[in-house]
Parts: sequence; C-alpha cells; structure tokens
Amino acid sequence: MRHVPYRGGAIRRLDWVSRPVAFVLFLFAASAAPLIALGPAPLYANGGGGLPGGDTDLDGAGDGLEIQIGTDPAKWDTDGDTFGDMSEYLQHADPLDPAVTPDGSDDLGVYFYEGAGKLNLGLGLHLANGDLAAVSDPLWILIVDGVPYDLFEFFSWGLGSLYVTAAHAPPAQLVSVEVSIPKGLLDVFVGSSLHIVGAAKINGTVLAAGGQILQVTGVWGISPYVMAAGGMHGQQGGSGGGPGIGAGSGTFKPLNPFDVPATWSSGEACVTTMDTVGTSGLMVIYEVTNADCQPFNSYCAPDCASQIGELIEQVDLPGLVGGG
Repeated sequence: MRHVPYRGGAIRRLDWVSRPVAFVLFLFAASAAPLIALGPAPLYANGGGGLPGGDTDLDGAGDGLEIQIGTDPAKWDTDGDTFGDMSEYLQHADPLDPAVTPDGSDDLGVYFYEGAGKLNLGLGLHLANGDLAAVSDPLWILIVDGVPYDLFEFFSWGLGSLYVTAAHAPPAQLVSVEVSIPKGLLDVFVGSSLHIVGAAKINGTVLAAGGQILQVTGVWGISPYVMAAGGMHGQQGGSGGGPGIGAGSGTFKPLNPFDVPATWSSGEACVTTMDTVGTSGLMVIYEVTNADCQPFNSYCAPDCASQIGELIEQVDLPGLVGGG
C-alpha cells in the first residue's frame, strides 16, 4: 500500500513499500524481535546509570524530553503540585497544570527526544509498588517498514541505559530505559515508515503504547497513540497526553522545539480525527477526516488542514500484544 504523497507542509505520509538500507540493518543486527512478549527475558540486559542526555532535576525525565514537553529541566515538579514531572507524564496527567494530577496507578509510555546530540528512544514505566519484579513480558521494538527490531539488543552493544528514580509517593518508582543513536541517522529513514512500540505486563495487567516518528515540513517529531481496548491502556504522554491521542486520532509533537519554523503557531498542535479504512500487516490504516490546530503545549503547522483525505498508519497494539 502506498500513502497519499506528501503535500507541502502537511505531515509526510510515509511509503509502505520496504526500502532496506544496509547501514540501518547492520545497526539493528538484522534481527527482528518476535511479535510476542519476550517471556522470561529481563527488562534490561546490562547497562545502567543516568539518562544519556542528562537529568538535571533527577525526576526521571531527560533534559531534552523536558524541553520537548515544556517542563523545566531544573525543577523536579514544574507545576508545584508535589507530583514529579515524569510521574505525571507517564500517568496521563499534566505536568504544567497543578489542578491535573496522576492517580498513582501502574502505567507505561514510549517517548522520543533529542539530547546531547543524540536521538534518545525511551520506554518509561511508573510502578506503583516500586517493584521491578512486578514487570514481566517486556516488549520494546522499532518497526521500520513493517519489520520489527528489538531495542533491548542495544544493551548487548553497550548503547542502552536503565535509570530508576523515586516517584512522588514512595514506594512508587519510575523506570526509564533508553537507547541513543546519532541524530543524523534519521536522514537514512526519510521515506520509511517508523514506529516505536512498548509493552509490558505490570502486576498482571498488560499495558502498551506506541508512536509514529515522522516529519512535518522537514521537522522530525512523533505522533503518539494509545491502547484503550479491553480496559488496557498506555501512552506517549506529556501535558496530559494531549488532545486527540488514541485509536483513530493523532497529535504531532516536534522532536526539538528549536527546530520549529517561525511560521508555526505556538500553544497549539495539529490534531487529526480519522476513520479506519483497512489493515496492512501490523498496521491499521486510517483516513484523515478532519485536521485542525487545537490548544496544546506544542506547535502547529499552518497547513495542518491539508492532511484531510490522507492515509495514516498506527500499529495494532491490542493485536500485537494479544489484548482487546
């Protein structure tokens, strides 16, 4: 299936035709992750220490991620509500609004940000009881043109880091698992379909989240989505998760706000609503039925509405992890 061609500044709908790149396949060891949970495999293989891009305020959110979502990298609790920024980020709350606080439940999210000249791909977990042993069947993959690659493999090459920090209410803890790749590597992926998916069973409940990595007018960013079927959920959060995040909707968040053109409006995001039109392998294909700029802590391209009629893919999260 081919997506409608890119039009001006609208979100680039990436080509579904596989375009193998030797360097990329070498980087990911040409070893696809199984499309099932990883069974008894640990959450991480080796590695450890702090986040690769730094975490000045020790709240579990890398400095680059805080710049992306609008929180203060030097403040553990930006909005002063006694809940740490990363804790709110992973629990569907708003780290910029003291009136919106998390409920303290187990949760999971995937994220993607720039820091220290690298691209950092992350899997974050909020563990209500603070027990890593409560996490099982972790799955964390990058899907390139429909082929999944196991991001945990980075640990065997010394390119991963695991970071555990206290949440707002002991014994709760936050777990951030990240891998870093050179920022320039994204140029290799232009014209490919890229998605990050994370999932795990926490205290017996399956949680999953995903996001598409894509361009808007040459600006790289992520469009997150969640799994909501069967009472299971997950998110790529930040500022309450944002408007329109979920199956059949989307919100674009730039990778680095400093890369955003001056013509984009601030305090808004391009939000789409979509209808399902089919499937292709791991993906559900949607057609955009509406697209407009809505209030949100992000940026919106001036031709956001030009996406109407285009096709968007999202990973079938319930189908991938066996839920729904």
